[in-house]
Amino acid sequence: MHNPFIKLLDIIAPPLCAYCDKVLDSPSKALCEECMQLLIPVPSPTCFHCGISARPREDELPHNGDLCDTCMHFPPLYTQANAPYFYEGLLRELLPSIKYGKQEVLMHNIAPLITPFAKERILHWHDLHHISHSILVPMPMHWFDLFRRGFSAPMILAKAIQRTLPHTTSLAPMALQKVRRTPPQASLSHAARQLNLNGVLRADATHVAERHVILVDDVLTTGASANQAAQALKKAGASHIFVLTLARTPQA
Repeated sequence: MHNPFIKLLDIIAPPLCAYCDKVLDSPSKALCEECMQLLIPVPSPTCFHCGISARPREDELPHNGDLCDTCMHFPPLYTQANAPYFYEGLLRELLPSIKYGKQEVLMHNIAPLITPFAKERILHWHDLHHISHSILVPMPMHWFDLFRRGFSAPMILAKAIQRTLPHTTSLAPMALQKVRRTPPQASLSHAARQLNLNGVLRADATHVAERHVILVDDVLTTGASANQAAQALKKAGASHIFVLTLARTPQA
């Protein structure tokens, strides 16, 4: 039965597209049909480890393997990382404006964009590695940055994912902590990103020891943050570590 209050609210303040503000025909949608077409899915094949697409540089994928050149020579500490969309176009404009513009409601609105993909990936990982349960660990923010922004995008995404798999995943928001503030990764070179994160993340063994971890973040760029998080999680005794993000750059 439809809640008459909700129906009245939709009339007074109808749901709007998170990108273009067009009125949506359903409050469960994040974007209108036109804006959904602006999202750029990550096409197959992808590198088994880092999830980078073969589309930008097909020569990076060997003819007889499924690893990119970087992962062949410098394999990441996590098992696999995947994202449904490229961090280009609409998402490259929308995500920073949501995070740095403190638009928490919009982050909740676009969180469902990751859930169908995340559900498929998690069930695949569980089946492939004979896993019955995983914990979802949001990429942490320093407490001061969280206070200034008011919300955590990875936390919102992790909660949305957990709601789709309530029996086979649980949320562990305190499993990983950022113990030192750092400059924004986006402003740094690849080498500087690595140094920027050294020793900045700490995992709690009481949450992750012998557990299968799915690290959740909004964007994967060079993979430096994910790798540092995986290092801390492994040090605390985590088993498999997978990475799910809403978007990733076309090249690491």
